[in-house]
Amino acid sequence: MSLMDLNMSRLHDITGGDRELNGEVIRLVLEDAETAIGELVPALRVRNAAVGGTLAHQLKGASANVGAERLADAALRLERALDDDDWTTASRSFDEVLAALATLRDVAASLEAAGES
Repeated sequence: MSLMDLNMSRLHDITGGDRELNGEVIRLVLEDAETAIGELVPALRVRNAAVGGTLAHQLKGASANVGAERLADAALRLERALDDDDWTTASRSFDEVLAALATLRDVAASLEAAGES
């Protein structure tokens, strides 16, 4: 777990540094990411690059907007792999998305415990 996975400066730009709002924004991103993952799994299973690419793009944007940089980067790699119809890289990138999401959950929990969110 690393705060490097979350650009706090970017998050504070959005929330004005409001700790409660920081937490709410992170929770919303995590909820949206979980929904996207739930929709990505079947799309990837049937090799639907169009749907998978759209979901990866949405995940990338939402993550980048709040400073969840590792998740945004992994989602970008997934989006590009799907655009290229490169299923080997897409599989690896999806694993990176899952790992980044788990790390973001850990960072959010750490921030909450420290009173930052």
